[in-house]
Amino acid sequence: MLKSKVVPRTRHQAIGFQAAWVDNPPTGGMPHMHDELEFNFCASGAVTYAFPGGARQLLPGRLAAFWGAIPHFVSQTAPGTRMVWITLPLPWLRAWGLDAPALQPLFDGAWLEEPLSPGSASRYPFASWLRECLSDPGRPSLPLQLELRAACLRLIAGGARHFPRKVPPSGALERLIRQVALDYAEPVTVQEIARRAGLHPKYAMQRFRATQGVTLAHYLRRFRISQAGRMLLTTDWNILRVAGQCGFHSASAFYRAFAAACGCTPRAYRNSSGIAPNPDRPGAPLKTRRKQSGAAAHRVRRAFSNKP
Repeated sequence: MLKSKVVPRTRHQAIGFQAAWVDNPPTGGMPHMHDELEFNFCASGAVTYAFPGGARQLLPGRLAAFWGAIPHFVSQTAPGTRMVWITLPLPWLRAWGLDAPALQPLFDGAWLEEPLSPGSASRYPFASWLRECLSDPGRPSLPLQLELRAACLRLIAGGARHFPRKVPPSGALERLIRQVALDYAEPVTVQEIARRAGLHPKYAMQRFRATQGVTLAHYLRRFRISQAGRMLLTTDWNILRVAGQCGFHSASAFYRAFAAACGCTPRAYRNSSGIAPNPDRPGAPLKTRRKQSGAAAHRVRRAFSNKP
């Protein structure tokens, strides 16, 4: 069977369109984030993902999806686990006709999982998808775009919505990550984040850097940028409002942070949704309608809280 190596990733980055077979995924890593929708299909064994405040297990024959900007890592695998890992950029989903209301459960922290049914394991031609991805990385053909879009539509339209089981955060790292998710929309400092998590700021920042390899300030900034990118593509809010909703105290600070993280301005990033692949009309400009997501920041914070 076709094999592929997992593309190396840092803990916080945009990785674009990627796909790979993964045998016995490593466990015990630190939580990481990326800006794409992540699809996993478990062919054998089982894999458990840990999220802030909970976990979710993927069993054989199931296809599941979650938003990669939610901090996550593989906490447990069964012997002989073999799975498919696919990441899809958010602008592609917009180009494929998936608007903000359809994607909102994922932004709120939902785990979408396709119910097990006869033939579900053979419904998706993963081997041919992986073969094409290896032969021409990052540039899927029109047939592959159509097949990926069909998988997205089927999962989002009919997949069961599960939220990770909420449990009190235990270690210092878990508490800090959860606190960032709760408070990123406020103009708080990392010192205040640490205090709200019940930790001494100096200890919290030293502990975070030692385990994560990046500073707590970098993690907070990257989380805010991930949320800003989602708002730019799924709402009509002006850039100043997006900056405020993500905890930036000024437009200039937001522009600097966004450009450093994404390599372009917020406006250019928003406009990039118009050049994503459109399998219905290849080469034609995309015309999508952005809708406001309401109290999106509140829903993200609620997804990480311990309250029902």
